[in-house]
Amino acid sequence: MPSRKKEWREFVVLVGRTEAGSVRMQFVPKPPLRSFNGYYRQLAIAVYKVAIACEQLCHEVDLDFVISPEAFNNRIDIEATGRMSDTLVAELVHKAMLRAGLDDVAVE
Repeated sequence: MPSRKKEWREFVVLVGRTEAGSVRMQFVPKPPLRSFNGYYRQLAIAVYKVAIACEQLCHEVDLDFVISPEAFNNRIDIEATGRMSDTLVAELVHKAMLRAGLDDVAVE
């Protein structure tokens, strides 16, 4: 049985912005996988694990973000009450990914 960490590494996270300017973390299959078929449980684990890490980090440093995980859409949206600097977003995403055991992030 493969380790959970290995299963989570079946995905790459693309970081971009929604039309409204919120941060979006989109999970995509990592080659050689071509689709999520047969990996929905691992996808949900990865999405929620990263969302939990984001929530913990926001609480620890008293940031006012709303974390909205959507495993069925393979994404997490992060909304701020104020303007979010790209540096702050990059730091939050990087730390959350490390806590969740994922290290493959691409910025769109």
